[in-house]
Amino acid sequence: MRFRALGPLRVWDGAAWSGIGAPHQRVVLAVLLAEDGRAVTTDRLVHEIWGERPPRTAAHAVQVYVERLRRVIGAGPQGPLSTRGRGYQLLTEDGVSFHLAPA
Repeated sequence: MRFRALGPLRVWDGAAWSGIGAPHQRVVLAVLLAEDGRAVTTDRLVHEIWGERPPRTAAHAVQVYVERLRRVIGAGPQGPLSTRGRGYQLLTEDGVSFHLAPA
């Protein structure tokens, strides 16, 4: 799997590039990528998206963004994006690379 981080944030699944269109969903993916395999709490993701003034439904919204990301990057027990306690972890493998150039 490959990710493009400058310009449009895009994910390569081995067959095609997929865009991550929703701004908040892009923030979630960017934070998970930056943490390089470490679990990120839902509270941290809420703060990264909305700062000090999150909506009441922020934690649920993060769950929705993660579910949408799973559809793009792979789901299921062996998928790279997993739930860890009160947060999420994106496990990168040897086959994962980051393209730091616009699409």
